Amino acid sequence: MFRSILGLTLVTVLALVGDVRAELPELTFEKVVSTEGRFVIAMPGDPQIQSEVMDTKAGKIDYHQFLVPIGNEHLFMVGYFEMPEEIVNGRDPQELLKAFRSGARANAAFLNDHAVSVGEAATPGLDYQVVAGDYYVRERMLAQGTRFYRLIVVGSKDNVLSSSTDQFLDSFRLIK
Repeated sequence: MFRSILGLTLVTVLALVGDVRAELPELTFEKVVSTEGRFVIAMPGDPQIQSEVMDTKAGKIDYHQFLVPIGNEHLFMVGYFEMPEEIVNGRDPQELLKAFRSGARANAAFLNDHAVSVGEAATPGLDYQVVAGDYYVRERMLAQGTRFYRLIVVGSKDNVLSSSTDQFLDSFRLIK
């Protein structure tokens, strides 16, 4: 189940990104609020909003994405979806996130893999990097009850490890 959610999204992300050798231009971040997604984040532009229904072993899951491509070289994305309660209840959020990540990124080498907590509620998450061919990916996943969030930046290694990526990831906050 996890593989189909993350795998399809990575294909979508990589399709939006072309040549990763270009330098990231100076970015201006804007506050983006999603009342349905229950989050606020600073993104480098007005996001394209997409939703898709994904068939998984756990049933149909609605996956919502906010995407800001920078040229054809880089992408900033935040997405969220609800997991069925029977999968989430009684399980450690960090273990769920690790299972989710491992199922989708089988055989991937995770770089700088570490646990994070976000906001006043200390929402548990994982932050890591993955090399996918010519692409460098930095992802932060968070679990808040049955809701899972994914923050992703794709591009060249230098650009993905830049202060712009940190600004994007560190600006994410949950709202009610």
